[in-house]
Amino acid sequence: MANVDAAGPILWSAEGETVDGETVNVYIGKCQSRFEINKAFLLDKVPFFRTMFKRFGPRVIGRKAIYPNGDPESFGILLNWLHTHRLPALAAKFEKGDGEVEYFGYQPDKLYYLVAKFQLFNLANHIMDCLKPCHHYLYVGFSKEQIMSIYSQDINEGVPFYGLRKFVSMWLLHEWNNPRFEHNSTTKAEYESLLEIPEILEDLSRLDSGLERRCPWHLLTCSLHKHDENNRCAQRMYTFETVESSHGEISVHTRLR
Repeated sequence: MANVDAAGPILWSAEGETVDGETVNVYIGKCQSRFEINKAFLLDKVPFFRTMFKRFGPRVIGRKAIYPNGDPESFGILLNWLHTHRLPALAAKFEKGDGEVEYFGYQPDKLYYLVAKFQLFNLANHIMDCLKPCHHYLYVGFSKEQIMSIYSQDINEGVPFYGLRKFVSMWLLHEWNNPRFEHNSTTKAEYESLLEIPEILEDLSRLDSGLERRCPWHLLTCSLHKHDENNRCAQRMYTFETVESSHGEISVHTRLR
């Protein structure tokens, strides 16, 4: 994978291609897919890396970073967003009997993991703005497999409760409190097995006693967002252009403000 700025040099590449200027190697996934990225570009766009390089200085081993839990395809989408401030449309589909929602455009949990890891909270908030209407329209939550995958990534672990884990917790509690809900994604046995995971049990207990415990979709826009120390949302960079829906499918398109 490579991306070329029409007015400038290659900013990043897959293995085997060249990148102009001083570079940084980022290895993503269990197979350590290598992305060679222009260092000035990366440090300018992602303060997380700027802090990391400042902390460790020139002795960072070969100027590389390794994220074995990351998804290479999602990292490529993230790099493209850093360059263009655009994401693919998020589409979702659910057919009764499939057991879980199927996503197209990007995998929100995998992209969210990287975005939260790199502290790009405006993009994290935007992903939730796209994911929320998908599940609202399809009227279905998350399967046990999806929940286990999300929690295995340690998404926003050890920080204030927000975003994807909060949304998953709300759906899980809603389905438990409404056993006759038409599209329950978890069975009673699956729910009880999930409660054996301390992080899930803790998140369920953190939900407010009011609306958050009743309806995962009747939420204020910023209720799933990461806020700063003054309880303000990170700057919203997008507006919704279209939300297209048909039977069992939805596609959310956005544009830059």
